[in-house]
Amino acid sequence: MFCLCEFDHSLLIAILAVVATLLCVRYQIFTMINTQLSEKARECNQFLTNNQLSFEARKISGIVTSIITAQRLLDHHIKFKKYHILVLINRQSFIDQFYLQLHTTIHDWIKRNEFDKSSIIFENTDSDISVKINNEIRNTIARQYNDSREFLKDSN
Repeated sequence: MFCLCEFDHSLLIAILAVVATLLCVRYQIFTMINTQLSEKARECNQFLTNNQLSFEARKISGIVTSIITAQRLLDHHIKFKKYHILVLINRQSFIDQFYLQLHTTIHDWIKRNEFDKSSIIFENTDSDISVKINNEIRNTIARQYNDSREFLKDSN
């Protein structure tokens, strides 16, 4: 008959140590992702002027670029499954946390149905070349705005 008093607990302790280590590594990776997304949200908020949205090309571009960079960072860590320990990760919870850190002015702007690219203000509009370049920039920002809306569409 097998007696539990003679059971070698070292195997059980080793298994528990491995599980604890994996959970700690998983938590550290989650923390790293959250920290990177928090930094991108702070970047977005820094492009506001007195907590208001300014339609200067540089500022609007900065906001959408930071949102797209946040998306790419998240995709890099999750989509490519670089870390096998991220099994069953909830991507939307990271997106929601990023969204909650954005200023409400940015929330309202992103949730609009349309973005009027003609509202973008440029510093240099003196020459025909500037107008052409500015129009290309407007198209790029409008495309980035739509990408940002798509990334944040399920966040409230």
